[in-house]
Amino acid sequence: MKRLALSLVIAVLTLVSPAQGAVIHWWKGDGNANDSVGTNNGSLVGDTTFVDGESGKAFSFDGNGDYVTVPDDPSHYFSGSFTVDAWEKTSGTNEQQVIAAIYECGMFCPTNQANSAAFLQLYQNQAYGFVRDTSGLGTIDGGQDVQGGPAINDGAFHHLVFIRDVQANKLALYLDGTEVDEEDLEPGAAGALANQDSEADPLTIGTNITGGTSDPENEFTGLIDDVRLSTSADYPDVTPPVVSPAVTGPVGKNGWYVGNTTVGWTIGTHSIVRSSSGCDPQPVASDTAGASFNCQATTAGGSGSGSVTVRRDATPPTVTCSPSSPAFAIGAGRKTVSAKVSDALSGPAATTVSAPADTSSAGKKTVRVTGSDLAGNTATVSCPYTVAPLKSVAVKSLKRCLKTGPFNYRFKVPLKKLQGGRKVNRRSRVTVVRFKIDGKPDGSDRKRPFVASINSSKLRDGRHVLSAAITLRVPGTKKTFRRKQAFAFSTCA
Repeated sequence: MKRLALSLVIAVLTLVSPAQGAVIHWWKGDGNANDSVGTNNGSLVGDTTFVDGESGKAFSFDGNGDYVTVPDDPSHYFSGSFTVDAWEKTSGTNEQQVIAAIYECGMFCPTNQANSAAFLQLYQNQAYGFVRDTSGLGTIDGGQDVQGGPAINDGAFHHLVFIRDVQANKLALYLDGTEVDEEDLEPGAAGALANQDSEADPLTIGTNITGGTSDPENEFTGLIDDVRLSTSADYPDVTPPVVSPAVTGPVGKNGWYVGNTTVGWTIGTHSIVRSSSGCDPQPVASDTAGASFNCQATTAGGSGSGSVTVRRDATPPTVTCSPSSPAFAIGAGRKTVSAKVSDALSGPAATTVSAPADTSSAGKKTVRVTGSDLAGNTATVSCPYTVAPLKSVAVKSLKRCLKTGPFNYRFKVPLKKLQGGRKVNRRSRVTVVRFKIDGKPDGSDRKRPFVASINSSKLRDGRHVLSAAITLRVPGTKKTFRRKQAFAFSTCA
């Protein structure tokens, strides 16, 4: 039997019972072998009993002469589509255990006149279905089979559904709601079944009858429940597949990929994919503002589709120093070197970026400035800058605007008048002056000639206050007293 290899993901979904639109026989095993839909009641053979089943009671077989026989009936010989389904529970290890068998060659097998057969069973502990039409021209014992899934001789109930779908030209097998094998119908399996030898061969549950004898073979050990026959293709799966993109590759920011990317798909379904379009993995090896991909898949449950748009930007942004070589004064605080950022695809995360400048010493220097784009790519450029020593400029008055460039203004504090209008006694002598600018020590002279040093590079534009705390001593005594003096001034660009 040919096996179907799946390259797409088959999701295990909730168990679904097959449709019951055309059920013609239903042997429930609820304490008897009666047909609850039709009139073809069966009979118990051997010491077949009933125990609790999947639903109500179930047939219980010990594998030694126990089975159910149902009289031969024209309804057992399908001309078109059909479905056989049942529940089973076994721990048996026999290579072949029949659940239900329609086997024309049961009691007598004239050559080329008793080909029709349909089996639902366990073969090598797996779910298995077989059909042979009147031609007997198939490659597997004159017919065709389907087989698959895990071992199910695990002592638990399992639901098996065997389908011949003439309209879709498919032979399918489901286990617990999931399709485990599906093949195109082949010669020997697609045609009508018929009673060719005019012999009354019974339908059997729990065994099949050896051709030309009345002996049971391939007997079932365990429980069989709710055996049904239908004249339609009753798929458990009536839900179209869910098609979802599965994109792999280095993920950047804001929905961008930043390297080689592959677009694949997952197809969530109960059933094997019969056909698909656009679902093969596809690479995205070059940058794109948006490449669209679509996948459509068809199963027994219908058709489903999915789509995805992939944006790829693996190119770093362009970072340019701006201005090309700025100059700062030595000791200037909070100075930065800036650069412009541009990006042709995802766009810059910020059009301007900066890095702090080191102004602790004079000289020509560089600093690395890094910019990024919206995809998360980065680029770094080394930007030059110059740190110049301060120019010392003497000023006599603070009433004018002092430029904030790299200047060191030196201001000789007039000690003619102190705060409050009190003059300095000529007999007193200034011993210490402590200067502050805006309440912070400014690094000015502390001793004669008591000159305030103002590094304008450290000041923002606007109004400032220079204060002087003055200590005086009366000559020839140890007596000292203090005075304060303040001068307001402004800086400008």
